Amino acid sequence: MNHEFYEWKEDSLFLNIYLQPSSDRNEIVGVYNEYLKIKVRAKPIEDEANHALIVFLAKAFDLPKSQVHLLQGKKSRWKRLELCKPKKLIEGVQR
Repeated sequence: MNHEFYEWKEDSLFLNIYLQPSSDRNEIVGVYNEYLKIKVRAKPIEDEANHALIVFLAKAFDLPKSQVHLLQGKKSRWKRLELCKPKKLIEGVQR
């Protein structure tokens, strides 16, 4: 994975995510057009997919959900999120 889908600013990790809702499982697929592609089972109805993404990222980076913030893309598949002080990093993300 290249690192163009993320950047660090002090202790915060900013991720560019391409979200695919209504999938058969929650998973990180890989890099897609300089975004990290993530699939979630939740449907894109009433913020369900966004909530599922936040829960998924919180678990993957060992954070409380309150430290994962959706900055852009609430109604889009293309999103920007901030993760405050992640305790763990996923494959392809380095400090």
